[in-house]
Amino acid sequence: MPRIPRIYLEGALHYVTSRSIQGQDLFNDKEDFQMYLELLSKNKNQHGFKLFAFVIIPTHIHILVETKPETTLSEIMHNITSSYTKYYNKKYNREGHLFRGRFRAVLVEKDANLLRLTRYIHMNPVLLNLAAGPDKYLYSSYLYYIGQPTQLGGNISLKEEVAETLGYLKDKSYEDFAKEDTSEENKLLHKELNRKVFLGSEEFGKKIQEKIDQASKEESDEQGKRVYSLRIPVVSGLVLAALAASALLYSHKITRRASLVLSQEKAVALHQEQEIAFQIVGLDGSAWQIKFIAGTPFQTVDTLIFKDGKLSSENLNLNGYPASNYSTTKEAGRIIWETMQTSVSGTASWRGEVEGNAMRGILSLRQIDKDPQDFSFVSLKYKKI
Repeated sequence: MPRIPRIYLEGALHYVTSRSIQGQDLFNDKEDFQMYLELLSKNKNQHGFKLFAFVIIPTHIHILVETKPETTLSEIMHNITSSYTKYYNKKYNREGHLFRGRFRAVLVEKDANLLRLTRYIHMNPVLLNLAAGPDKYLYSSYLYYIGQPTQLGGNISLKEEVAETLGYLKDKSYEDFAKEDTSEENKLLHKELNRKVFLGSEEFGKKIQEKIDQASKEESDEQGKRVYSLRIPVVSGLVLAALAASALLYSHKITRRASLVLSQEKAVALHQEQEIAFQIVGLDGSAWQIKFIAGTPFQTVDTLIFKDGKLSSENLNLNGYPASNYSTTKEAGRIIWETMQTSVSGTASWRGEVEGNAMRGILSLRQIDKDPQDFSFVSLKYKKI
């Protein structure tokens, strides 16, 4: 199953977490917290998504958003994390990544989970012993919900979202609702959010699968059109090259220019090379040998096979993870692909980038009764299959 944040589903929310690398503090002072809030506010205004709840912890963030169809969650989070990383690295004279791999997102059925997820997010600082109560922690959206003034920067307006959420409450205030003893519910919710790719009913899951299948088919059709259109100029180029070669052969001045003649063998080789390049544009029909450089999930080296719109991993197949549909996007000369494989023991989320003849990416494993793990990889070689 492809990574769910890539699709849009009406009446669904994204519960998002993003963490620092190696437990490093993302926010060291008030200015840092406010800078992240300003970026969150800026992207909210720019992309028009709804922000139902947020909390900014020194080592990670939690947000609950509802996006619009024209903007992906990936685009929003990339804008925020890349801008904040640039700010942080400049301020603290450092280089490199700040956030741990890709953000984690769970697609959530809105009506059944909106209230309890806002409470779960607002209670996070209390559960981590960072504050005596949700109203005592400055960098969250809780005070918006109980009508108290905040000292937050960023000029974030949540008036519409708060009104919508409070509409689900019946005979109690949000403050009373938040103070209810929900320790057991929070434990269960914590496990669900870390192990599942969506939170909701069976019917909600069916809608997600339908959207994924539709997106996969559209992507496959688009790749087919792209490969066909690209082959036309290649053939034309070969014809022109052959004509040019013939002209040179019959020329009375066959000197050093003869070295420019494109032989039949070279033409065939060029054609084959272009064919392989076009296959990589669509990824389908290629196999990549990769090496894990940050941790080892099962084996140090693995082989990823892209065939018939599905990705399979030799190592993961041996551990009960079947092949899954993958999706691709093109961005700044790179091809970005994503997929999610599921088994009875957990989920494996892949995200890779192909640029030229090289691939790199991250594998995120979420296994039952185990801590989440992220593994970086790079390609060693590829071939057409």
